[in-house]
Formats: sequence, structure tokens, C-alpha cells
Amino acid sequence: MASISFAIAAAFLLVASPAGAQYYGNGPPPPGWDRRGPPPPPPPPGWGQPPPPGWGQRPPPPPPGWGQRPPPPGWGQRPPPPRGGVCVTSRGACPAGPLRSGTPCNCDIPGFGNKRGVVQ
Repeated sequence: MASISFAIAAAFLLVASPAGAQYYGNGPPPPGWDRRGPPPPPPPPGWGQPPPPGWGQRPPPPPPGWGQRPPPPGWGQRPPPPRGGVCVTSRGACPAGPLRSGTPCNCDIPGFGNKRGVVQ
């Protein structure tokens, strides 16, 4: 029972004791120090000064015609789409006329009826 009361008393003394920061012995801290650590380094030269004139502005546009060449012949034009004339189905083929390749089509196959296919 005595050991329990001793433990409680020791815990009370640890909790109740004031906390203090230690700096290089008992004297005051060295100049420039506080509780967070040393002061930050000084800023580099020119830091915090206004930017030079014209900073952050767009440059003027080039004069008309400068650095421009006409596009090569045929530039920007699409080649004509491939054309097919045969409708191909799973049961046969039939003429379909000049249509774009990959277009869906129908053929009437004798003995099978109307079948769907693709122009090739």
C-alpha cells in the first residue's frame, strides 16, 4: 500500500513541476535565437523589388508577312474517299454502284432473300 501512495506522489510531482527551456546553461539564449530555432537566412539580393519594365507583357506581333510562307500544294485538302461498286454479304455479292467503301447495303440473293452487307 505504501508503494502505491509513493507512485501516486511521484506522478503528481512530475505533472506539477514547471517546464523550462534550457539554453546553453543557465544564462540567456544567444542573440538571434528564440524557442523555434535560429533565424532564417537573409533574402538574396534583389528579392522583393519590383520587376523590370515590360515584365509579364506579351511581345508585339511580328510585321505582316514576316516569317510566313504559302502552304504547299494540296495542303489542307482531303483525298477523295475510296469508292466501291460491289455489295458483299455473307451469302454472296451483287453490284451496288459507286458508293463509299464501308457503306451498308442490301442484296437480293436468290434462294436466301434480302441480305445486308457492306460496299467494298
